[in-house]
Amino acid sequence: MTDNNQYELYEIANARQGCSAASAVGLKNADNRTCSKSMLVPVLVIFGIVIIAMLAGIVASIQLIEFKLQSHLLQIEEGMESLRENAKACSLDVMFVLDGSDRIAHYFRSVKNWVKDVAIQLKDENDDVQLGVIQYSYYSEDTTIDDQSHIKTEVSLGHHSISYFSAKVDHVAEFDYPITPTAHALKLAIRDFKGSVNYEKYGNHQVLILVTDGKSSDHDILPETANDVRTLGIIPYCVGIETTDDTELREIATGDQNSTVRVTSLSSFYELRSLALDIHICKK
Repeated sequence: MTDNNQYELYEIANARQGCSAASAVGLKNADNRTCSKSMLVPVLVIFGIVIIAMLAGIVASIQLIEFKLQSHLLQIEEGMESLRENAKACSLDVMFVLDGSDRIAHYFRSVKNWVKDVAIQLKDENDDVQLGVIQYSYYSEDTTIDDQSHIKTEVSLGHHSISYFSAKVDHVAEFDYPITPTAHALKLAIRDFKGSVNYEKYGNHQVLILVTDGKSSDHDILPETANDVRTLGIIPYCVGIETTDDTELREIATGDQNSTVRVTSLSSFYELRSLALDIHICKK
């Protein structure tokens, strides 16, 4: 067989059966380079397809990451907007806690007039104010704090108009008992503050204004109760008149006996008329 015939047979075998078939018929002089080239083409095609698929996957991943980033940025912006709005919000819950014991009976009208004056001041200086009044003068061991007849909420916390609030205060009659259960009155105030529609609302501040003229009759539980008041974030202002114990007032206001912050001591009820409390928590 001539070399030309042998080469033609190689080409036919290579075309029909590939490089392996050519080897099978004993074509020793077959051009291995031609065989290698013919095998390289599909490999390159497959490699190209893999590369394209990988690139497509990378592009899809980048697009997904971009989408998630945009979503997170939008959530952050919405959160910041909410914080900006909340930062502007400010409201007050103010509860007056009035000693109604017998020592204060002759001056109780003066106390009520002062309460109305402070309420007007608070309404003028703040957009959102809830007002309430508690009176106390006797604690019964046989009754829960919710059912005491002489420790009671005279005016429930609410967004009262000045005219309505003033009328309600005018109708409060002093209890005239010779006992001053201040700590139990604070417990009732805690209950009322927790029942406020603004309780734990962002931007809300709860203020307790205590007016008393004597030492508490339940002083054994006063430090613990006063601490409960402050722990809840309630801000106590204490006004003591004539025979009060300033140690107790400081205990209620801050718990620090070296501090007179939010403590006012008056030598007589006549001084109450000109007393203005500095409660500028929310400003219009």
